[in-house]
Amino acid sequence: MNYFLVVVICIWGDCNSFVTTEPTFKTREACVEYSRTVTSRIQKQLPDSSGSTYCLNDEELKEITEQMLLEEHQQYMDQDSQDI
Repeated sequence: MNYFLVVVICIWGDCNSFVTTEPTFKTREACVEYSRTVTSRIQKQLPDSSGSTYCLNDEELKEITEQMLLEEHQQYMDQDSQDI
């Protein structure tokens, strides 16, 4: 099974996320170990930031991506209805 590192980073209240597609990891433990390195680098480069890292398998990544798309669509629809 492949695992992907998902990073959520927030700077001054503005949050963004990204998924690393390379490298993929064969175990969750390997992904978690790599995430510690990424977290350390981010904290050094952006000391005022906050965020989280997640190691997700294919199915978990698919579920969270679909959920995020549904939430974005709902926000868009809510905004559109307020403009009318």
